[in-house]
Amino acid sequence: MGIDQVTLAELRSRYGAREARLAEAAIDVIAGADGLEAVTAHRLQEFLWRTLPGWRIDDPERVAAALGHLFTLTGLDRYAELATCEQTESILEVYAGEGIDAGREACDAAIAESGLLPPDTTLLGSRWLCRFA
Repeated sequence: MGIDQVTLAELRSRYGAREARLAEAAIDVIAGADGLEAVTAHRLQEFLWRTLPGWRIDDPERVAAALGHLFTLTGLDRYAELATCEQTESILEVYAGEGIDAGREACDAAIAESGLLPPDTTLLGSRWLCRFA
């Protein structure tokens, strides 16, 4: 399904062909063939803060900005904010300046703080079983 051609054309017109290609590639990684409908805040965090720094690209910030533009064009302002927020910029800077391990630590801390990480249902299930056994 991907991104519709009208949106891609608008993105190219406003921000350039490279931005459109970067946004499209990022959405393919985040959501695959399901496109924008399958994007969640948690998936976006994982991409921006864990996957994107591993891409062989000199400017991951540009990919984040391209995603921000795409989300703005499609009315997904909450996701646009996440892609372009100070926290995303800061985590990408940690990866660039301090290395992969420090970047992953910053990523893990930010995801835990966001409250979007699904709970460990196995742990919850075992607590429930112990309580009522």
